Amino acid sequence: MNATKFVFSGLVMAFGFFAGCADKTAAPATNGEIGLGDAPASKPKPGDALIAGQWCYDYEDETLHLTAVMEYDGAAKVVGNLYGDIHDKAEGYFTSYTTSFDGTKDGNVLKVKSKTEIEGDVQEEAAEWTWDGKTLDNGRQTLKQVDCEPAPDGE
Repeated sequence: MNATKFVFSGLVMAFGFFAGCADKTAAPATNGEIGLGDAPASKPKPGDALIAGQWCYDYEDETLHLTAVMEYDGAAKVVGNLYGDIHDKAEGYFTSYTTSFDGTKDGNVLKVKSKTEIEGDVQEEAAEWTWDGKTLDNGRQTLKQVDCEPAPDGE
């Protein structure tokens, strides 16, 4: 039991501000929530210049799969979600989490505030990420740009 708590605590700390699979779009601003409004029609393809629209990223290693969906207003504002699945077969540990974030772009730096919800725990932090269009780097993982695809029904 103590080993399980230790593994869980370590994973939560290591992946503290990432996200679980759910709705794959940044939500419109309602009731004080973050958002840029309706989902933009523009969905830049890998390699596109930094234009307004919805940008999507992916990362996977042996224990973590991350998907990021971010909206950029074309000037400075960003808002989005990270969806993370932790799957550590060796430890028998599996969970999902969601991180919402919003912030501003200054050059290739995103200054973001994030809120992560994982297994009933909520963690908030401010951070600087880097974004060049082809990659989104949160300081822990470098996610690569992928085509934005609609979420499967039910998500």
